Amino acid sequence: MLRAMLRLAVLLLCGLKGLGSELCLDDGVPESQRTYIQDEAGNDIPIGVFQSNWASSWLLNKLTEMLVQEVMGYHATLDTRMGANGASCFYALPGCLDFDNKIVAEKQCGITETTLHISVDSWVGSYASAMDQFNKAYPRIASEDLGSMGYAGEESMYVSQAILNSAYADSGLALDFYKSYNTTHHNPRKYFDSIHDVDLLELEMCNETDMSNPSRMGDYAKYSGDYDGVVSQPDGTYIAKCTNNRWWYAPACRQNSSQCIPLFTSGNGWKLQALMQWSTAYGMPTAVGLSKGYGTWIQHVQNHRALHYWWVPDSTFIDMLPEPLTFARHSATEWWDGDKKTGAKGSYVSKLVSHNLQAKAGRVREWLGRIW
Repeated sequence: MLRAMLRLAVLLLCGLKGLGSELCLDDGVPESQRTYIQDEAGNDIPIGVFQSNWASSWLLNKLTEMLVQEVMGYHATLDTRMGANGASCFYALPGCLDFDNKIVAEKQCGITETTLHISVDSWVGSYASAMDQFNKAYPRIASEDLGSMGYAGEESMYVSQAILNSAYADSGLALDFYKSYNTTHHNPRKYFDSIHDVDLLELEMCNETDMSNPSRMGDYAKYSGDYDGVVSQPDGTYIAKCTNNRWWYAPACRQNSSQCIPLFTSGNGWKLQALMQWSTAYGMPTAVGLSKGYGTWIQHVQNHRALHYWWVPDSTFIDMLPEPLTFARHSATEWWDGDKKTGAKGSYVSKLVSHNLQAKAGRVREWLGRIW
């Protein structure tokens, strides 16, 4: 439904001409006059535009595809594959064959020439360290950052206004503040649904998500000290210790899952390490689960009294008036090192292009640096 509404928005921005006209813009370059770029073998190929699996990414990259075609006069295509998280774009543009794989070594980078050249609305801020490490390991094919989209994203753990109002009216408990979840002093669980109300088949399996990402789970174990929440692997790395391969229980409710508050995220594990570290560091009785797909995640957040990951700008849950939880003041140094127990900061959202776009279509690269 949401994606259909965004498609309609694009058509409206085009004056509804997309319903039967070749062009959105009155003075747009027709397809017959557009230019191809060439791959390393000299074959004609379109400029590839990469999108990720959230609404703003689809909308802005779809608009970019249209403008590259009708304003810049190049053939372009919006790739049907979609990135699962903010890191996907800086693996996809260099041509990594498996840009969403949880293990960097298995992404198969540098094997073939990239067919993806542009990604706007790229939420790389939360993955700055990973991006820096990749770019140092693959300097020849690393993507180029053309600067900010002109806005910063905000990512955090959120709670709906209805839950906030209910708790405050009942006991004066402010559930938008992290200390209110410490079970030594409060009983926040009574304002939320049980995790046992959630169909397990609607959750991703931990071994197919960032719950099994050795880097992220290694950092979680190292900085939280919660080695009971992870499982040691033969090679010395760690993966999350999940129940039924679906839920990860925080220490505060690990011995009694009926006291866990459901905490939903999705994708490969949007903001997963931070959600886990916040839960552990501040004694929050959460059970973290990854909704199986974007649509299911929306349903989980809308249909269950639960905590959830969210970001803004985004309109998905605007009618619920959710509020972000306030955590300890953000430490940029700690986050850069991989320690994510302090609060998040506005996430850098960038315009990325492939390393070879300048050589293949320099005008497009220069234009893209100015337009958003």
